[in-house]
This record gives sequence, structure tokens and C-alpha cells, in this order.
Amino acid sequence: VTVKRAEAKDCLTRRHGFQGRCLFDRQCAHVCRSDGFIGGQCRGPLRKCFCSRPC
Repeated sequence: VTVKRAEAKDCLTRRHGFQGRCLFDRQCAHVCRSDGFIGGQCRGPLRKCFCSRPC
């Protein structure tokens, strides 16, 4: 018997309180986790911080 497992997707939300360019994913993730998100990444050509949470 094979059981299929649904993959949970993460939704990204831009963190508007993050000042300046996002240079390090680790720093962005730390700030996002302090706001209750599960992590964060620097994204886009202007390197903004985006926080992630389960959709």
C-alpha cells in the first residue's frame, strides 16, 4: 500500500519593516522568525526580504 503525502507549499510575504537591501538570507530569516514566520529569504533584483509561512 502506497500512501501519497501532500506537500505543503510556503507562501512568501514581503517584510516592509526590513530596512535597506537584504544581503544575507540568514539575517532575513532571523528577522522573519522573530515575527512568527517559519523563515525568510532575500529575493528579487532589488534584494528585498520575504518571510515564509505555510499556505
